[in-house]
Amino acid sequence: MRGDRLSKLLDFEGLKLAAGVTVLAPFVPLLFMGEEYGEKAPFQYFTSHSDADLIEAVRKGRKEEFSAFAWEGEIPDPHDEKTFLSSKLNHELKTSEPHRTLRAFHRELLGIRREYRLAGKGKLEIFESGSAITMLAASGAKMLAAIFEFGKTERVIKDLKLPAGTWNLRLNSADEKWKGPGNFVPEKIQVIDSLALKFVAQSFVLLERLNTTSE
Repeated sequence: MRGDRLSKLLDFEGLKLAAGVTVLAPFVPLLFMGEEYGEKAPFQYFTSHSDADLIEAVRKGRKEEFSAFAWEGEIPDPHDEKTFLSSKLNHELKTSEPHRTLRAFHRELLGIRREYRLAGKGKLEIFESGSAITMLAASGAKMLAAIFEFGKTERVIKDLKLPAGTWNLRLNSADEKWKGPGNFVPEKIQVIDSLALKFVAQSFVLLERLNTTSE
């Protein structure tokens, strides 16, 4: 109700995890303006009406709406210019850290989405394992495995079911390149049946299978 953005509700690792789930999912990813770089300004409801009666009606309606949420204190006045100004984007954040890295991270993910055509048309499988979700996507002779760990502590995910073969690490959200705490997942993984991987809290990895045949 305060118009807070994800950047106010999540830490940096959580923002990257949210980006991965949103951009790599098999539907059209909806990114709210500024979300790609972690905009801090809230987005509150504001108006610019000229009719005095309409202005008061909107103010009254908003107060009644907020009362249903047991709101304490004054709500942002939708017709106050301060409400509008506090919601404006701060484009200077794009060139400062960690916002610049988060923007580059989104760009990387969008490139992978295009490469694998993750738009619901290709072959897609999803598996759940506790606080982790694995997504397998095939594109011609290539296969992508996205493993998302939503837990709040680092842990070893056991019995990950991936097709047999050699897998290369394409991206790890916990990598220092993305200002993460460190990377536990090796650069190359040989899968015969199932495997266990250690994950940082609220992180995800993208693995690519080598030497596959077109399906």
